[in-house]
Amino acid sequence: MLKTIIETVVEIRQRTAQQVTKKIAIFPLGTVLFPGGKLALRIFEQRYMNMAKASLKSGEPFGICLIREGTEVGSPAIPELVGTMALIEDWDMPQLGILQVSVKGLLRFRIIEREITEHGLMVARTDAVDDDANQASYVRHVSRKSHRQSRSQSASGSFAL
Repeated sequence: MLKTIIETVVEIRQRTAQQVTKKIAIFPLGTVLFPGGKLALRIFEQRYMNMAKASLKSGEPFGICLIREGTEVGSPAIPELVGTMALIEDWDMPQLGILQVSVKGLLRFRIIEREITEHGLMVARTDAVDDDANQASYVRHVSRKSHRQSRSQSASGSFAL
């Protein structure tokens, strides 16, 4: 299994290396997506529906970052500066206004600068992160932060996207 994950990550890195240095949409979440990992998302906010629609149409990934400040719903949250490119692998719309997607983590990136569009979507200029040098400390950092946020959300009953 580990060999398959490593092979997948290497293949994805090669395929998307050129995509990392352009502007991408950022989806701040209370959870972390790692390269090679998969994540199921339930999208209902219009700005993220439009983001997913554009990603599906173009085949381009978007970025997922752990939330540093704020919440998943409403005003744009402030993301951590490191995130993972996400590519939609599968989708379904079980009811009007609810989009369910399955994404796969590609490369990690670092946000260089970010802005909020008039529709409330965050877009950012990014650079690639050197996985070999930074992965262990990044995993420890986001694991601790994700664990704290999960406990906080569990206590408040908040799990919306």
